[in-house]
Amino acid sequence: MRNQFLHFFMSGKKSRRPKIHLRPAEELVPREDWFAFFNKVCDDVHAELGSTSFSNGYRHDDQKFWDAIIYGVLNGKPLKDGSDQLNDLLYKQLGKECRCIDGTRMRYERLVPNAQQINAFLRKIPERFLWKFRVALMKAQVNRALEMGLITKVIEVYIDFHKIDYYGGDRRETNTGITNVNDGRGTNRARKYGNVMISSGYVSLFSGVVLTKQGAGKEAWIGELLLMLQFWGFTIKRVYADREFSTYDVLALLDMLGVPYTGSMKKTWGMRKLIDKYLDGECKAVVLYRVAPNQGTRLDIGLIPVHVIFKMDTGTSIFAVRKALKDGTMTRAEARKKVHVFITTEQEPAISTKLISWGMSVIEGFRRRWRIETGFRDDKKFSPMSHARRNSIKTFRVAMGHFGYNGWRIQCGLYKRLQRVPTTWREGETRERFCTVATTMHVENYTAHGTPIA
Repeated sequence: MRNQFLHFFMSGKKSRRPKIHLRPAEELVPREDWFAFFNKVCDDVHAELGSTSFSNGYRHDDQKFWDAIIYGVLNGKPLKDGSDQLNDLLYKQLGKECRCIDGTRMRYERLVPNAQQINAFLRKIPERFLWKFRVALMKAQVNRALEMGLITKVIEVYIDFHKIDYYGGDRRETNTGITNVNDGRGTNRARKYGNVMISSGYVSLFSGVVLTKQGAGKEAWIGELLLMLQFWGFTIKRVYADREFSTYDVLALLDMLGVPYTGSMKKTWGMRKLIDKYLDGECKAVVLYRVAPNQGTRLDIGLIPVHVIFKMDTGTSIFAVRKALKDGTMTRAEARKKVHVFITTEQEPAISTKLISWGMSVIEGFRRRWRIETGFRDDKKFSPMSHARRNSIKTFRVAMGHFGYNGWRIQCGLYKRLQRVPTTWREGETRERFCTVATTMHVENYTAHGTPIA
């Protein structure tokens, strides 16, 4: 097992036992060298675009710049802290002392570039390369999970926004990537990213991220990312999203793509009328409804049939609410707050008596959408603060956070397939342990030239 494990980290005919102590469960599963994986994707994109190295004029090559960036991402460190820490670890690993090259300014020789050099390196990269690289990196990770048997070609898709508050001087007129928000922390501006996560088999992985623009329709970037997944060969079984995506245009887009949609729904004037009918016992918990276009819609395909599903608050009965309304102990506004509204375009059952149970099962499946919310929470630990100003660099930094998160989830997915072992072994590694092992292995197999020790 140990030799099989080391196969993923060593190159050449000889191997060296790593110093890091591996736990019994960690020896049972293979590991991906995400540093080498990242650089391989980078080389492929360079070859495809016919571009050359971006570190011309520096003592360090491209790989050392990327290694410093990846190290910071995996350890949640800003560029300065991450590059300095990696530099110290490499010197310690090699048993060398930093050589002073400028006693007046106290400058020392480095094995990896510093933060100032990394920022200059990133500024040299054209936006076309960053966009291509970002997509290629996501695709390569998804394909790797597919090769490992962790996911299948049939997937569920979760869609959501996440925002990063902005405190700078750019306004929407000069930077369309800065949008107005109402819930910023000390600001009313933010960069708002649209994200797509796929779920299948053992894991859920981020597969796409787009920086949205003020006034642009959600259906544009959603369609772009869903078509990309279909182009990659995936069959989208269904899409789950929050209430802000339950709009006519999104429903029209998914109808044209032939993909079922389920999402929570805002309590608009029309929905409140329908809720009142449900509270008064005039309709059931699942009712057929037709969403109509309006003057602001961009994709007009006529009326879209959906099923509206009502679900009461946990621990609350519709019969108790109706009784309270009748007795006057509860206002209608209070009663409406206890009703959650969902819509779905899933195919309803052929037998009408099963409609209610079918609707409740659809809502039960909708709970899996919280995986993307959990992903955002964990992804923040892979997304250290960045002072970059270009939107393309900011978006790339977000994608790098997804890269670290996906690597962790793929590693945990390998544990889930273990048989005849304690259940705790199948739970996988914590994020901190994953990062520790990945970066320590990389450092232990490093030379002064930035290549693995044979």
